[in-house]
Amino acid sequence: MPEDQKKSLQSASKMWHTRNQFAGFIGKGKYAMVEYEKVKRYTMRLSDSHLLYITTEPDLDHCLFVDDIFKLPFFHS
Repeated sequence: MPEDQKKSLQSASKMWHTRNQFAGFIGKGKYAMVEYEKVKRYTMRLSDSHLLYITTEPDLDHCLFVDDIFKLPFFHS
């Protein structure tokens, strides 16, 4: 994996951890989406210790995409 991708993944993981510090107040996060000029980056909780990290083209319809992702079996186990 290229170094830039590793750093992006580490950053997403740190931000997820930071947001989850408020889980007692607002609940556990389901997903986070960040839109950049060149990509959209999605981080989704699979379990308390695992995240799903996906990047897409910036013009992807994120509502339809997220709905489709949450239909996958590993979100229903």
